[in-house]
Amino acid sequence: MGEVSSVAPSEAGVSEDDWGADATLVWDGAVEGDYLHSDGFDHDEYSEEEPEYHDIDLIGSDDEGEQADDGAETASTPATATMPDYKSWDTAKLQKLAKQYGYRPDLSHAAMVKVATGVWLALHPPSASSPRTKGKAKPAATPQRRATKKQAAAPPDVDDADVGSTAATNAALDAQFHAMIIGDKAFWLRILRYEPISFDEMVSRANVAGIKTRGWKNRLKRFLDLKGIIYYTADPTGPRRRR
Repeated sequence: MGEVSSVAPSEAGVSEDDWGADATLVWDGAVEGDYLHSDGFDHDEYSEEEPEYHDIDLIGSDDEGEQADDGAETASTPATATMPDYKSWDTAKLQKLAKQYGYRPDLSHAAMVKVATGVWLALHPPSASSPRTKGKAKPAATPQRRATKKQAAAPPDVDDADVGSTAATNAALDAQFHAMIIGDKAFWLRILRYEPISFDEMVSRANVAGIKTRGWKNRLKRFLDLKGIIYYTADPTGPRRRR
């Protein structure tokens, strides 16, 4: 049974004929953006916020672009290595460097400078042609220039000059031997497993690496002995020679 309203039609603002008819909600859409809401409901509070859109600069600012260009040029252009000024190093620092390369740290300052220089030159060989000096004619030699060259070419009056030169040569060779061995991972693993290596194989690898310094074979044997690398010079399975 339906409920009977206690409100008179005149109080509700309708005629008696319309009283009890279905109510129809009419919305005037002339004003755009109006919202229909009941009391106690805040549309702004519960409505979903529109997402914010920001412009993304994939290239970056002008300063960042310049930095990116600089980095690209650095990566594409090989950096020119500069040899440290070993002469300005103190003795303790040179001794530490010589010890790292497996040399006696009790050499004189001049000898250790030559050792460090030789090792650095072996690890940083000069390029075949330098783009800075390409195409430039050499200045004509004057008497003053010739005298300066003769003075520069004169051997230093140091007792350890020969010792330092030999040590520098040995250091350069040792650096080349070291790079030759660890450059081939499979070969390096054979050495780590203490597999005997034929000395002829070592010589062949050194030839491929371009080692041509005079007396390098004797230094190679010395290097292998110092590093504890096992090698043999004759066929271990062959017949023994009679004496």
